[in-house]
Amino acid sequence: VEEIGYDEKGEQPRRSTHLERDPIGRLLAKLNDDARQDYAYDDGDRLLSIERKPTDTGRKLGVTAEKLEFAYDLLGRLVKETTPQGALAYEYDPLSNLTTLTLPTGQHLNHLYYGSGHLHQLNLDGQLISDMERDDLHREVYRTQGRLTSCFGYDSMGRKAWQYATTLPAEKLSQIQNPLIKPERYVEHAYNPVHRRYEYDPAGELSRTLDKLRGETQYEYEANGQLLARNTGRVVDGEEFRYDAAANRLNFNTSRFDHVKDNRLRQWANHEYKYDAWGNLI
Repeated sequence: VEEIGYDEKGEQPRRSTHLERDPIGRLLAKLNDDARQDYAYDDGDRLLSIERKPTDTGRKLGVTAEKLEFAYDLLGRLVKETTPQGALAYEYDPLSNLTTLTLPTGQHLNHLYYGSGHLHQLNLDGQLISDMERDDLHREVYRTQGRLTSCFGYDSMGRKAWQYATTLPAEKLSQIQNPLIKPERYVEHAYNPVHRRYEYDPAGELSRTLDKLRGETQYEYEANGQLLARNTGRVVDGEEFRYDAAANRLNFNTSRFDHVKDNRLRQWANHEYKYDAWGNLI
């Protein structure tokens, strides 16, 4: 891989990154001017460690040696992640939902679930961080984050139709909301500092968002569902998209499109990519 960037003087310093792979395509090493990173795997193809070894150039730039190690249980779940700064430990329930994340400080970030794994609370050693309330279909309708409560609504197809944030607690919101009142009355209330509504076209694609902070954004699609344009009404924010026959995005900001030969990306922005005979990125 060869990356080309520009410095403050507009010059083009060249920076190369080389990747080494084993016969089955796993990344074994990544080398550049600053350091070499080696990757090790177990017999189950799980990543065991990443070790960084700085070059002389890297040491002059302040790059240090570092090793990350990963441990797994018999079910292949990550149970420990060790870094020079400390270790993270992971615990799971019988359904493999993460229940406890032990931080390097010894604190415990607890995840509480109900049913088959629907998250309803996060707490740090018992101190509440976030509470979630769900409807009968287990869709999230309220989320508390300190003094802020986020509310979410859905249309008859189960798609997100609106959301807003308020300083009213969730229990009070559930009491004052009336099914006879249109959701827009709640969503666009003056006391809600952040709100957004979503609209969809007959094909189910997102066609418009109405955002208190960003205003209106419209989306256009091709017949096959590929995004064609994003319009905000402001020239600097508008985007248009074009694709080749393999659905790869083309560079629409130049007079000549960049075709992606063999369905392999060769260049994007200031980056160039090279491949071996098997299609592995080198």
